[in-house]
Amino acid sequence: MEIFLATLFTVICILLVIVVLLQKGRGGGLGAALGGGGAASSAFGARTGDVFTWVTIVLTGLFLILGVLTTLVYKNKVEQHQTTVQLPAEGESRTPEAPATATAPATEPTTAPATAPAGE
Repeated sequence: MEIFLATLFTVICILLVIVVLLQKGRGGGLGAALGGGGAASSAFGARTGDVFTWVTIVLTGLFLILGVLTTLVYKNKVEQHQTTVQLPAEGESRTPEAPATATAPATEPTTAPATAPAGE
């Protein structure tokens, strides 16, 4: 679910940027910068200003809704993860305590190796 929402949110963002940049604004926008300098002519037709305006409004609404949904989904996921991890209480130490008594591992006594007399 999270991957689907993140992917859809990214696609909506990219489409919104493209639609906004293609709109004909007061300064001509990206359409004029790419060679579409004619005021009355457009590569998409004469009434594209209205279409781009409505597409921008719809994409902006989807952007806002998906932003809120994605935030809620990821917030719930983080809260679920935090409940599975045991966090110390306010008065407790965050560092693990050392064991009270350290016992050495039991080992068998070693005997000295037998040595041959030096005179032989």
